[in-house]
Formats: sequence, C-alpha cells, structure tokens
Amino acid sequence: MGLREDIEEKMKECELVVVYPQSPVYRVAYMLARTVFPAIEENPIAPVFGYRGRIYGFEEDENLTEILVQRDYRNVCRINARVNWNKNRVRDFLAVMKKYDDGRVFFRYVLVGILGIVLNLFFFFLLYIVVGINDIIALFIAIELSILVTFFANNYWVYFNRVYTRSMAWRIGMYHFTMLAGIVINVVTYKILFWIGENYLLADLFGILLSSVWNFYMTNVHVFFAQYQKMEK
Repeated sequence: MGLREDIEEKMKECELVVVYPQSPVYRVAYMLARTVFPAIEENPIAPVFGYRGRIYGFEEDENLTEILVQRDYRNVCRINARVNWNKNRVRDFLAVMKKYDDGRVFFRYVLVGILGIVLNLFFFFLLYIVVGINDIIALFIAIELSILVTFFANNYWVYFNRVYTRSMAWRIGMYHFTMLAGIVINVVTYKILFWIGENYLLADLFGILLSSVWNFYMTNVHVFFAQYQKMEK
C-alpha cells in the first residue's frame, strides 16, 4: 500500500491526517511553531496531509498552518513516513504569522523585556539609595515590582490577540515561576561555565541567552496560552 492509500485509509476515521517523519528536526520545528501559535496541536510543516477527503502536498496544496490555527477539524491521525521537504509549509506559516500580526507581538515582547530591566534597576535605586532599605530587601521588591509590571504589559498589550482559557491568578503564578526559573538557569549556567574555565562575561552572556530562550518559550506557550487567537488589532 502506497502513501496515498495510507492517507485515504486514515481519512475514513480522521478529518485531518498529517504525514511527516518523527525526527528531531521536525520536533524542534514544532516546538518553535508553538511559540508563535501555542494552541496548534500538530506540526505545521508536515509536507503532506489529508484534510476532509482531499490530499495536499503532492500536486495541489493548502495552508496547513491556517487549518491548525483555526482548529477547523474534529480529530487528527498521524503517519510516520519519510516524505520530501515541502517549502510551501514555511511560506504558508509566515503568511499566517503576518495575518495574525505576530511580528508586532515579538517586537512588543522585546520592548517589555527591556522595560523590565529598566524598572528593576530604577526600583532598586529608589528603594536602596533614596529610601534607604536594606539592599537585599530592596532587590527582592524591585524584582517583584518589575515582574508584576511586565506581566500586565504582556497580558494586555503584547498578546493583544489572544483569548485566554486560564485564570488571571494562574497566569500570574506561572509567570512568577517562569521568571524565577529563568534566573536560576542564568546563575547555574554561569557557575558551570565559569567553573570549567570560561571567561566570566561570556559565561554570563550564555546564561542570559539560555534563560531568555526559556522565558520566551514558557511565556508564549504556557503562561499566556490561548485556545485561539483573534486577528482584530
């Protein structure tokens, strides 16, 4: 039985059938795609797929990302098979990103991150130097205030097109966990690299980069998870 026949057989029980090799490359691509559209449950770069009785990826094609974002299907089947890379999948993914204005989301996310750093320094200076609070206490308060400000900026401004399915209290708690875990990742990475002889600045830089990747992924996929996203701005 050929691949077409396999897809046709699967479509008897599933409205959407995705075909891609279960390789690390495709798994990483799926993880990255979820940082943009956290609600998608399948790999948007699957080269071949069947949808509502028709097969795409050979002669004719359709935008798989759009289908996944809209969640316009009842159930999904997967076929693990080696198929040729389909460059249309990346093009279609970028087209849907533009449609949902995700470039602006990322730009705002970076701005809020910079704002958090500035506020942390400002509050620490204000409490420690101006008010005269103990430096450790002042630092903890500065961190907490910057976390709260950036949370609400992300919640209401960065992810302006997301319809949340979890409570505000849950998101605040998960955001605190994400940020604090990011600090731990930064410090641990620095300590390990410095211990094995890396330059202290490079060790700190690598720790910052690793914690930034963690924060970006967790914030997009888990903290501000949305069942679907609106196109209204």
